[in-house]
Amino acid sequence: MFFKKAETPIKKIKRIERSDTPTLINWMDATIMGLGKAFDDWRFKDLPESEVTQHVDILKSLWTELSDRMTEK
Repeated sequence: MFFKKAETPIKKIKRIERSDTPTLINWMDATIMGLGKAFDDWRFKDLPESEVTQHVDILKSLWTELSDRMTEK
């Protein structure tokens, strides 16, 4: 199996920047669950790897925004 390195830096998503913190936390929770499903579907049902990559990229953007907000306090 070959894995591609995630592209860096992660592009800022305006919707993430404009969302309030509770919304981001809920979105991150849903994305984590979606990543698990996408990863399983990629492994066992031939889902395109781009679906997994999309979840990872969004998760990275969400985490970056949340961690930036927490360090600003």
